[in-house]
Amino acid sequence: MAQTHTESPSLKRWIIWSVLGIPIGLLDFYAVFHLALRIPVADLWEPFGVVSVLSLLFGPSMYWAQKSNVRRRDHRKRVISLAGSYLWLGALVCFYYGVKDGYLAAADTLPLFVIITAMIVIGCLVAVYACKKREHEVSEASESESSETREGGRGVQ
Repeated sequence: MAQTHTESPSLKRWIIWSVLGIPIGLLDFYAVFHLALRIPVADLWEPFGVVSVLSLLFGPSMYWAQKSNVRRRDHRKRVISLAGSYLWLGALVCFYYGVKDGYLAAADTLPLFVIITAMIVIGCLVAVYACKKREHEVSEASESESSETREGGRGVQ
């Protein structure tokens, strides 16, 4: 039988994973911004703190976004919208601190920010389309399976 619903993780689990993500984010910040881009560690603490707070808020928010509603099964749209918002806010933080600390020219940020925003929106739309397509395939498979069971089940005892 095709499974159409999975139970979402508990709020506690989302919070734990958000907290555990902070050290991973610290390693990412260090590797990307300090080692690869040669930005001094002192300039990374404030943006890392902002992104960490966003990440800590993201976990519980994702729990509520992913909770299935019995009447309306639109939790995937909420999850995709929340993930897109998280990415967009993360980009906003990077651009803000990049300009503030002198690593990006203010004139260069608008075209980059428009491109990033367009990529996030397109990614979210593709994800929504893929989820709708998957839901349609799953519902067709379960309908087909249930009709085969009804037809085949009559003669079998």
